[in-house]
Amino acid sequence: MRRWKPETLILIIAAAGAALGGMLCIATGRTAAHALTILTAAAFWAGAFRTALTALPNRQSARVQLASAALFAGAWLALLAFYAWHYRSARNVYIFDDSLYYYQQLELAGQLNLGLPATLRHLWTSLATDYTCVPNLLMAPLFSLTDRSIHGFAFAGVIMAWTPLMFQMYRVTLRFADHLRLSGRRTLLLCAGTCLSIFALPLLHRATAWCQINLLGLPFLLQAVYLSRQIDFTRPQPLRMAGLFLSAVLLVLMRRWFLFFLAGYLPLWGVMTAAALLRRKEHRGLRNLFLYGAVCIAAGALLLWPVLSRALNGNYVVAYEYWKRDGLPYELCNQAWLLGYASCGMILAGYAWGLCQRRSRELRRLSALMGGSAAVALVLFTRIQNMNFHQATILMPSYVLGLMLLFAMLASLSRVSVRRGLSLLTGGLLLFQWGMSVTQEKPQDTAPWLSHVSIRPPVRADLDALRAVNEFIGAHCSEEHPALILCNSDRYDRLTFVNLAYPDLSLREKVALDRTALVSDGFPRMWFAAGCILVPTSPQTNHPGGTVEKLTRHLLADEAGRFDVVATFPMDGFDLLAMQRRSPVTYDEYEDMLALFAHEHALYPAVYGDRMGFFYGLAAGWQ
Repeated sequence: MRRWKPETLILIIAAAGAALGGMLCIATGRTAAHALTILTAAAFWAGAFRTALTALPNRQSARVQLASAALFAGAWLALLAFYAWHYRSARNVYIFDDSLYYYQQLELAGQLNLGLPATLRHLWTSLATDYTCVPNLLMAPLFSLTDRSIHGFAFAGVIMAWTPLMFQMYRVTLRFADHLRLSGRRTLLLCAGTCLSIFALPLLHRATAWCQINLLGLPFLLQAVYLSRQIDFTRPQPLRMAGLFLSAVLLVLMRRWFLFFLAGYLPLWGVMTAAALLRRKEHRGLRNLFLYGAVCIAAGALLLWPVLSRALNGNYVVAYEYWKRDGLPYELCNQAWLLGYASCGMILAGYAWGLCQRRSRELRRLSALMGGSAAVALVLFTRIQNMNFHQATILMPSYVLGLMLLFAMLASLSRVSVRRGLSLLTGGLLLFQWGMSVTQEKPQDTAPWLSHVSIRPPVRADLDALRAVNEFIGAHCSEEHPALILCNSDRYDRLTFVNLAYPDLSLREKVALDRTALVSDGFPRMWFAAGCILVPTSPQTNHPGGTVEKLTRHLLADEAGRFDVVATFPMDGFDLLAMQRRSPVTYDEYEDMLALFAHEHALYPAVYGDRMGFFYGLAAGWQ
């Protein structure tokens, strides 16, 4: 009887699943676009699993491999159980980026129903925006099996991201053990430490717990890392070279800001590889490296030009002026605050050992490469924006590697009592940090030296009031005369009053969601065209003194008596007033608005004066 290799079985299973999914699409009358999503998802799974198998071999015994696989499978099941509990317990309305991918998934579902041409146009258009729908393309088959709620969408993302991630980390850890010449119980201790590092680092779960699917990029990120470490430029390896290029391209398409990781990692890897080849006087390999780099840069620029052109044409000076607090020192402290000071100390200790240990030159280079790439990515990213919960996803491999190195150090200790004692202390500290983040809204109040990230399921007591606002907007507003909502705080935003209606997207068309980012903290361009304006009795904004607060105070004062309060909705700590105009827009009101934003108009005339005049002209019937 013929025995198939595991990597071959993976390809056969993926091909069979894709074929079965395609036939089901035909049988159920779905479009060819749905079959495309099934093929894409099958290729993602097959590539993630097969590449990890072939690029990360190990020499551990069959018993150790089985036991370590059981550890990682148990950690994977615990993760799924946690997220199932989290989404079942959550009663929240997700705003800002927390619901963006979900909205894109619903939008993509509509394009899929229209057919393949509409779907391809949608995908091409998305390449030129900040958010691509490639992650949503991977999610589409699994999402179609859910109830189409945001929690169903998020849990589908957990399955799609965490399954290949856990398998990849399993193979990486066994490879670690080989480099350190560990076996038996020492290898199992390293595997247990890796599982604990992944599970008990709260920042790793923050974006996913809040319904973002950023982790879908991490399988490609890890794939790019270990493929790059496996390439030998002194001999032909076309499949691995092509795999590294494809992983980098797909990593960019996961989310544009993964470019910052690649901008840190790939140049450093190229320099280190060139230095090693030069030291060994491998001139042919050095030539192959430069040729490979030139071909990849040219092909990548051609394939990703819509993404790169937007990235290169960005006004980063304005962006940095808007987002910066106190420069890089602030961002370093912010990462330590988000990560947890105890975790940060353990990660730094792991890197210190990894850079100094003598057992494996490969691990020394990997420690230097991942630490350096994380530093470069942090510096580059914080030149244009602050790095918060979900942006820190690009640093997660570096953070987890630091904890892996720490447990590798513990597994390498010769004295059994010291090894066990320090392992229990480190594991207990990580578990305590995890427990604090899950049970406390503000874990820093109880243990300020641990993580400040809370992943406790959020609860809102104002859901009935939000639904009442939804009903009012649906009855009194339209796409031509939408509702303008003057809120942009962490708890109340325009999207707060829209997302509760999903998966029905019709309400979104009746709310003025457009805004000019960075320079205006949400400038409401629809002021003159709004069917009604919803204003809080006290300003709800993250930008004191900004546009939203000015408009709120201006409307509440209403010295000209242009508006009537037609409805009141009690919120958490304030009332939301629904106001409508008594009479049509006048030129005096336009002049009042120009005077109110004279300072902003001097800085950004195209945003304040020109667009305000455009929308006033529409409302006054000039155009």
